[in-house]
Amino acid sequence: MENIIIKSQAGTFSGFCENKINNFYGIPYASSCADSNRWNAPKRLQANHIHTESVRGPSAYQTIVNKSFMFDPTLPVESEDCLSLNIAFPKEASNLPVMIWIHGGAYLTGSANGALYQMETLASKGGVLVAINYRLGPLGFLKLDEVTNGLIPSTGNEGLLDQRMAIQWVKENIESFGGNPDNITIFGESAGGHNVFSLVASKRAEGLFHKVIVQSGIMSASSIEVTESYLPETGIASTTSGLEVFNHILLANNKANNLEEAREIQNTMESQEIKTLFYEQTPEVLMQSSSDARPKRSGMTRVFPDGHVILKGGIEESFTNGALSRVPIITGTNKDENKFFNSMNRDFVKWGPSSGLYSTVGIDEMPLEIIDLDYYEAINFYGSSFWKQRAVDSPAKQLVESGHSETFAYRFDWDELSTVNGMDLSKLIGAAH
Repeated sequence: MENIIIKSQAGTFSGFCENKINNFYGIPYASSCADSNRWNAPKRLQANHIHTESVRGPSAYQTIVNKSFMFDPTLPVESEDCLSLNIAFPKEASNLPVMIWIHGGAYLTGSANGALYQMETLASKGGVLVAINYRLGPLGFLKLDEVTNGLIPSTGNEGLLDQRMAIQWVKENIESFGGNPDNITIFGESAGGHNVFSLVASKRAEGLFHKVIVQSGIMSASSIEVTESYLPETGIASTTSGLEVFNHILLANNKANNLEEAREIQNTMESQEIKTLFYEQTPEVLMQSSSDARPKRSGMTRVFPDGHVILKGGIEESFTNGALSRVPIITGTNKDENKFFNSMNRDFVKWGPSSGLYSTVGIDEMPLEIIDLDYYEAINFYGSSFWKQRAVDSPAKQLVESGHSETFAYRFDWDELSTVNGMDLSKLIGAAH
């Protein structure tokens, strides 16, 4: 393994070469977003930064930490100081295409640093691969400006602003790592795909990238009105409320005995008191309070159409407004998207103690039997088709109708999985999310 030093516009960085691939890990692209910088937009680092270690930086704090299919046990330590990126590129690279990977995980979990994503594999095909970390959960996507009367400036899009700054860092520095700053593709899967579409719908990211690939993404945005309101009695809402998160913080700090009392207390507090208590919380308390405040039927967290970071018309406006600046786009889904989620639903699949493959990766339970195969196939066909309609068919149609001819679509099929302990994984999972 050969040690490498590279100097770029941002500073000096240490990496290593292994199997003819240069690797640079844990490069900070912005200042720490901890302490007084919590909920602020990311800030540029001073020039001439020196990064002497090539180790994977901390991951963002994770909201989901149970050993489910979404958990990567290889993740490094979690920290609010998580704004870093990793780069892999062939030895002797020069002017190669650049691809920036934005990880998924429902805005709750995931990282550029785990073993799930092998940048070196794509880099070996002749490109420069970059994977980025960004703030997750209530630290990156919780709208608190109205809740605190502007004392906390968070618009709920801070995690997306992290990504924008990472892309800007890449554009300014990637030439020193063998990449072409005028040939940058951003791509991501699931929440990462949603982020990619969100960056397309962000005027603040215009000109920073030249192509996009959206894998199994979704298009809708969060409701600003809902996040600035208390939950209705039904508990059903589309977006997590900042007010309700604070109610659960009051409970966690023993300042209220129940949610009704917490609401009464919050309504009497000064904005400065609310801000102070928000900043006093550990990331763990914030993550748990946000999880506890999650409304019924809310789905995945999404960006907010504030008219500043995201177009007021949300992501959808970028499909229909032909006057906007656009780049070539590929969007697609998998044939069996919903099987990823429905395989864990005990109404559809019988589960029991793990063995074999599942036990070796630390999963306590494993699927044993699909209860009603015909029903399971039908409900997954319907759900996956609806996903495809929302993520591919409708936006692609709107893009083409508004004059964007460089629009391409795909569907990924795969049913070559084996049978494990009597469970046919091609039926259970197939080409899942």
